[in-house]
Amino acid sequence: MNQSALIESVLFAAGEPVALNELAKSVGIPKRELKKQLDTMLDEYQDRGLRLVIDDRNVQLVTAPEAADTLGRFLQEELHGKLSRSALEVLAIVAYRGPVTRPDIERIRGVQSAQPLRTLAIRGLITDVGRKDEPGRPILYDPTLELYKHLGISRREELPEVSEDLKQKTEEPAPAEV
Repeated sequence: MNQSALIESVLFAAGEPVALNELAKSVGIPKRELKKQLDTMLDEYQDRGLRLVIDDRNVQLVTAPEAADTLGRFLQEELHGKLSRSALEVLAIVAYRGPVTRPDIERIRGVQSAQPLRTLAIRGLITDVGRKDEPGRPILYDPTLELYKHLGISRREELPEVSEDLKQKTEEPAPAEV
């Protein structure tokens, strides 16, 4: 895979600004070479639905401003449509286990969960409450008062009990013995 494809993959997966130093290290190229590659990519994106936004320290892959009307219609549908099964699974995990990180959710579900998290955040059912103090500093998600309002409860403790077999399926795996 060429360097610009690797850079694009990292930026897409991050979904937020990435430090230039971190990106250069991840892709395995010097920062000076990364900046040259980003300049080339800026030109390549001019007639596409994506853009790069770059400052002295960070870069982010974003949607083109010309797509705003189409994205607005899409997001309106996303706000008012039914939640998918994957979004409901993620919502249950956040409601019962929050604050919880995306890697924790993905470990429990066994599949990627970025899109359901995005949908739930857009709808105001979950919120970013900070970052976990561990490598990568993943975002912590917690339920919102809006979710409690939709569920007709006042606080987390009013959620229905989870069955024992379901609790066991979502618990942390026991450490391997040496």
